[in-house]
Amino acid sequence: MPVGPAFPGLSDLLVWPTAHLTEGANYWEAVAARWYQAFAQVWQDSLSLDWEGKAVKALHDRTYADKLRVSGLV
Repeated sequence: MPVGPAFPGLSDLLVWPTAHLTEGANYWEAVAARWYQAFAQVWQDSLSLDWEGKAVKALHDRTYADKLRVSGLV
């Protein structure tokens, strides 16, 4: 009598469908691209503001840091 779980053989594994994995990867890559585009656009928009002083410097620094963080995750 076998002890423990029965594992599928190599031939069983090779015929398992994997389309759902490709679809999932494509979905998450698209989500990542949208995240990056959104954060890059916010940063770009912050550069076009007609402000001066510490507030605009803080805005530029923060939006750039956010864009970098998202690009690292993407």
